[in-house]
Amino acid sequence: MFSGFNLMLNEKDFECFSKSFDYYKNIGEKHLNEKKVSLENEIEKYINNSDDIIKGTELQKDWFPLIEEVDIFISHSHTDKELAVAFAGYIYITYGLMCFIDSCVWGYADNLLEKLNSIYSDKKENFDGAVYNHNKCNIVSQHVNTMLSIALHNMIDKTEAVMLLNTENSISKSGNINDIKTYSPWLYTEINCTDIVRKKPLITYRDYKNINKKASLNESKFFSLITIAYDITLNHLVDMDIKSIKRWEERYKKNDTYDKYPLDALYEDTHKNALDAAISSHENGSASIIKEYFKDKSNSRIKKYDKNGCDRELEEHCESNGKISFDEIMNDGFTRIMSETNRCKSCKYYYCEKCCCYYDDECQCFQEISADSSCDLE
Repeated sequence: MFSGFNLMLNEKDFECFSKSFDYYKNIGEKHLNEKKVSLENEIEKYINNSDDIIKGTELQKDWFPLIEEVDIFISHSHTDKELAVAFAGYIYITYGLMCFIDSCVWGYADNLLEKLNSIYSDKKENFDGAVYNHNKCNIVSQHVNTMLSIALHNMIDKTEAVMLLNTENSISKSGNINDIKTYSPWLYTEINCTDIVRKKPLITYRDYKNINKKASLNESKFFSLITIAYDITLNHLVDMDIKSIKRWEERYKKNDTYDKYPLDALYEDTHKNALDAAISSHENGSASIIKEYFKDKSNSRIKKYDKNGCDRELEEHCESNGKISFDEIMNDGFTRIMSETNRCKSCKYYYCEKCCCYYDDECQCFQEISADSSCDLE
C-alpha cells in the first residue's frame, strides 16, 4: 500500500459526473464480475481423506485469493455496496483503473461458513430450518473469519491505494470531532490495517520508462444479535470529497502524461513530494533496487543495474564490528528518497540532480563508505 484516503461520497454527488449513477453502477458490476472468483470446487476437495483435516491454506487461496492487477481497494459498509460499485465503475470508465470490492470478487464468507458447518457442526434439519452444535459453529467461525481477515490484509498490503467510503452507514460520529466509531468488525479490521500495514514508496508501483495508455475491477454480511462499537481514527487517511475527485479528473484529462498512471494526477494534490521522489528515483537509477527490496526483503542478493544497463548484484552483509551494513545503506537511501529535500546526508547534493550515493561506484560517498567497510559491496 502506498496511501489511504478518507472518501466522503454519496449518491447525489454523482450528479457532478457526466453519466448517471446507474450507468456507473452497471459499468462497475461488469468489470468487477471479470475478476469474480469461480467457486466450482466442493468443500470435500480440501479435506485430507487420511486424517480428515482441512487444507486451510488451499481453501483460503481459492475462496479469498490475492487478486492481481488491482489499483484501488474500496473499503465500505455492506449497506453502501451499490455506491462502492458505482464509484468503481466511475474509476474504471474514467481512468481505466481496476478496483477491488471483496463481496463482488470473492466468495461470501457466510456461504463458506454454511458449507463447513453442514459437514462439521452436526447439522440437523427441523421445521424452522436447521440447527447446529454451538461450540463447533464457533470453531468454524474462528477459522473462516481468520482466513478472510488475513486475505483482506494481504490485498490491502498489495494494492497501491485504499479508499474508505465514509458514510453514515460506515462511520458513526458524535458531537466530538475525535469521537468516531464503526459498528462493523470488518471495517474496523480494514481501517486499522491501513494504519499499520507497511507503506511502500510510490516507485514500487511505477515503471516510468514505458509510458503508454493502460487498457480500457466487502465487507461480508455477517449478521449478529449484538451491536459492538469500535473506536477508530482516520487521521492517517487523506481526506477526499467530490471536489477532490473532480480536480483529479480535470487534471487527468488535461495532461496525457497521466495516461499510464492516472493516480499520479491525484497525487499531484495529495502526495506531491512522494510523486517527485518516485520520478527522481527512476531517473537516478535507484528504482530497481527499491522495488527489489520491497518485493522480497528476505533475498540475500538484490539486483541493481549499472549505468550501462548491465545487471549487478549487491550482496547483503550482516551487521558486525560496527561496520555499515547493507540494510543501513538501504534505509538511509529510502529516508533520503522519501524526504522532502532529497538531500544526501554525506555530500549534501540534491539526490535527484547529482548524487547517487551508495548506488553508484563513481560517487565519492560510495567510495568513502566502501573504503571504511570491511565488506566489498561490488
